[in-house]
Amino acid sequence: MQKAFNRSNVYLLVSQLNEDEKMVRDAARAFAQAQLQPTATENLFVELTDSEVFRKMGAQDLLGITIPEQNNTDPEPTDSNSPIEWREQ
Repeated sequence: MQKAFNRSNVYLLVSQLNEDEKMVRDAARAFAQAQLQPTATENLFVELTDSEVFRKMGAQDLLGITIPEQNNTDPEPTDSNSPIEWREQ
């Protein structure tokens, strides 16, 4: 029997998260609800970006999330300061 479609977990990714990943998800959700949600609609319509939000995200370690080197499967390491680029496999 096929499972019912779950709109909030389309690819069943939630069940694949480990405890650390769940902790990051929960921290990001709490930050977004507390800091972004109250002004999101208004800022969207006036096309405003509050640069202070990015400072707060950085203070919460929500920017520049890193992948431990032992998990890096890329044969060519990239400079951590370089922008992310898409590579065809």
